[in-house]
Amino acid sequence: MWMRCIALAALMKVATTKCEIDQLSDCTRCCSILFSTPDCDPKNALRIRINGNGVLGAVWDDAPVAAIVKNGCLLELWDFRNQTGSHRAFGLDGYEVYQFDRYGYEMIASSARCTCINSS
Repeated sequence: MWMRCIALAALMKVATTKCEIDQLSDCTRCCSILFSTPDCDPKNALRIRINGNGVLGAVWDDAPVAAIVKNGCLLELWDFRNQTGSHRAFGLDGYEVYQFDRYGYEMIASSARCTCINSS
């Protein structure tokens, strides 16, 4: 019985996710979107412009848990505010949606840089 409950909870979590690349469609100048919730709720999002970089700020420091990266773009995240410390890059690998817990980078990022191959 408890296995059914666990399976149902897992299915509901997968079914309610909003982590889809189409969230970038209304932001033509965006390189990526960071989320502070694993379901990619747009109410808990920080949009990063193409060729944008810098400190995430007090509200977003160590907050991102997921990201959507535009096809052809690379999102780089650092543990410290001056783009130093542990570093992780997302994008340019065929994927567009990243759950940071899968990469051991959940709630760590403090600064970011996002660049695109074709920034037109």
